[in-house]
Amino acid sequence: MAKLVNNALLMLNQAAIADVLELAALAGLDTSHLVDVLRLGSADSRALQLMNTMVNPDTVEHLTQVEALDMHLFDRAMRDAGVSARPTTERGLSGAHRLPAVIGRLNSTQTQPNPCAVD
Repeated sequence: MAKLVNNALLMLNQAAIADVLELAALAGLDTSHLVDVLRLGSADSRALQLMNTMVNPDTVEHLTQVEALDMHLFDRAMRDAGVSARPTTERGLSGAHRLPAVIGRLNSTQTQPNPCAVD
């Protein structure tokens, strides 16, 4: 059960990363550079460190499937324990399913402004 909880937390973190990167892209920031900056501050996490390292264009589809399976196993284990984890499961699945878009965004060839640039 502890491993499933650990994996659920990773996917919840991935959902938050997807959220902020989508907003940053809409604001015109270079998300690849932004991730580098975030890794240096208090926003750093194992989920963020895995982006474009272990989770990359070659592995993302497989990992997305494995993570979705883990979230379903997490949900089943919680239900078996008499706990409703539906909102957490849905949010974790969002993190898993949005992972390909995050990796795609980080590997985009589009030139965007540097988020560290001073106007």
